[in-house]
Amino acid sequence: MVKRGGKEENSEDFLDPETPFGEKKRLSSQMVKQYSPTAVEKLWYAWWEKFGFFVADAKSSKPPFVIVLPPPNVTGALHIGHALTAAVEDTTIRWWRMSGYNTLWVPGMDHVGIATQCFTMDEKRSRAVTEAFVRLYKEKLVYRGAKGNEMRLGICSRTNDVVEPLSKPQWYVKCNSMARQALTNDVAEPLSKPQCYVKCNSMARQALDAVEDKKIEIIPKQWLENIRDWCVSRQLWWGHRVPAWYVTLEDDELKELGAYNDRDHWVIARNEDEAQEEASRKYNGKKFLLSQDPDMLDTWFSSGLFPLTVLGWPDDTEDLKAFYPTSVLETGHDILFFWVARLVMLGMKLGGESGDVPFRKVYLHPMIRDAHGRKIFKSLGNVIDPLEVIDGISLEGLHKMLVEGNLDPKELTVAKEGQVKDFPNGIPECGTDALRFALISYTAQSDKINLDIQRVVGYHQWCNKLWNAVRFAISKFGNDYVLPANVNPDKLPFSCQWILSLLSKAISKTVTALELYELSDAASTVYSWWQYQLCDVFIEAIKPFFAGNDSEFESARSSA
Repeated sequence: MVKRGGKEENSEDFLDPETPFGEKKRLSSQMVKQYSPTAVEKLWYAWWEKFGFFVADAKSSKPPFVIVLPPPNVTGALHIGHALTAAVEDTTIRWWRMSGYNTLWVPGMDHVGIATQCFTMDEKRSRAVTEAFVRLYKEKLVYRGAKGNEMRLGICSRTNDVVEPLSKPQWYVKCNSMARQALTNDVAEPLSKPQCYVKCNSMARQALDAVEDKKIEIIPKQWLENIRDWCVSRQLWWGHRVPAWYVTLEDDELKELGAYNDRDHWVIARNEDEAQEEASRKYNGKKFLLSQDPDMLDTWFSSGLFPLTVLGWPDDTEDLKAFYPTSVLETGHDILFFWVARLVMLGMKLGGESGDVPFRKVYLHPMIRDAHGRKIFKSLGNVIDPLEVIDGISLEGLHKMLVEGNLDPKELTVAKEGQVKDFPNGIPECGTDALRFALISYTAQSDKINLDIQRVVGYHQWCNKLWNAVRFAISKFGNDYVLPANVNPDKLPFSCQWILSLLSKAISKTVTALELYELSDAASTVYSWWQYQLCDVFIEAIKPFFAGNDSEFESARSSA
C-alpha cells in the first residue's frame, strides 16, 4: 500500500500496464494529448532502484561528489520545507552525476527520536556518539561544571502557566563564546547548575580558519564568530546517554550522585565494564559504587557527527576513505550555528589526523513562508504537505487534515478560514517535477521564500507545454526516422540556426549557474529557452513547413 493525497491506495493502481514493475518504462506508445504527472512519473523509481543507479562505488576511479541529507525533525507529516531541501539536493546530485562524478547522496535520519530512514539511536550511531565523547574527554575538551545560564521560562499555550526548568547539574562542551541570543519578552532567569561542557576554544578557531582560508565556502557568504562553551547534557527521557559514571567511594561523606563535582569523582568510558576497569585503576584498593549520569546528550552532539557516522566512523571503512570529506552541506541558515558550526568543529577534531573539514561548501537555502510572507504554523492553516501539491487535494481534504491535527477549536476555526481564503478550490495535482522546479526557481529570494502555490500550478501548466512540444516533434519524425550522424549547421534554415544558437547559449549559462550553485538562474534559463524561444517562436515558425506536402518545404521539413 502507498499513501498518496492523504489516502491509502494499492500500488498496483499505479503500474503501467505496458511495462512490468521494475523494468525500464516503455515509451513507444502514442503520447496522450494531456500531460499527466502520475502517468509520466510512475515506474521510473522502481527501475532506478532495481538497477542500482543510487549506489556509489567506493572503488570507482571517478572523482567523488557527496551530499548528506540533513536529519529532519519529523514530528508528523512532511512539510514543504522538507521538499525544498530534497529539491535542492536532488538537483545538485543529478547535475554532478551527469558531469561524470561518482555521486553519493546519503539518506537522512531523524535525530530526536523518530526514525525516517535510519535511526540515530541504532547501535552503530550510538557507538560513534559514545566514542566521540570519550575521545573529546581524553583530550580534556569535555568537563563538568556549574555555570550561570540564561534560561527562557516558557509559557504553556494551553494553561498560560509559566514553565520553569528544574535546576540540576549538567554537562557542557567547551567553546570560546557564542553570539548572544536576542531575547524577546521572555522571562530570563540565571540558573547556576553543574553541567557537562565541551571546550570549543581551539575547535572554534580551527573552524573559523577553515572558512577564512577558503577550505569551506559558504553560499550565501556569512558565518558566526565568538562561540562559547557548549552545554551538551539534557534532562530528557530518551536519547544518547552521557557515557559518564559517578564514583561514590566507601569513605565519602556525601553519597548522592554528583555530590562532589571534581573530575576525580567521574570516569568517562565506552561502557560500564570499561568504567569499572577505569575506576579500579583510579582508586586502586578502594571500594566504590558506580552510577551512570542519567542525563542525555544534546541532540546537536550526535547530529554534529553526521557526515562521519553515515560513512562508518569510528571504523576505518572503505566508504569513509572514499567519500570523506563530503562535497556540499545543504541546510537552512537558521541552524548555521546549531548544526553547521558543530559539524565543522567535531569533524575537524575527529575526522582524522589531517584535521580536514567535513565538507567543502555550505549551501544555505531560504526559509519558506506562505504567499503572504507569514511563518508556517498549523494554527494558521498554511502548513502544506508536499504530497498535497504533488497529488492534489480538495478543500474538504485540507480541512480534514486540520481536524486530524492537535488544534484547539479556536485555532481550528482560524486555520480553516485561512485555507478557504488561500485554497477555495483546493490544490490541483501539480506533480513532483513542477513542485521541484518551482522550489528551485524560488531560491533566489534572499533568506525567505514567500511560496505561492499558484506558481507551482503555473509550472505544472508549463510541463504540459513541454509535453505538447515533444509530442509535436515526435509526430513529425515518423516511424522510420533515424537521427543523422552529422549535421552541418550552415546548411540549415535560418530558424533552425537561430534556435540552435540560443540553445548553445542557454546550455552554457545553465552549466555556469549550476557550477556556482545559482540554481534559480539555471531554472530561469531553462524555462526561458523552452517557453519563449522554442515553444512561442520556433515551433510556430516551422509549422508552415508541415502544413502540406509542398516540395518547396521538403528540405526545411527535414531540417526542422
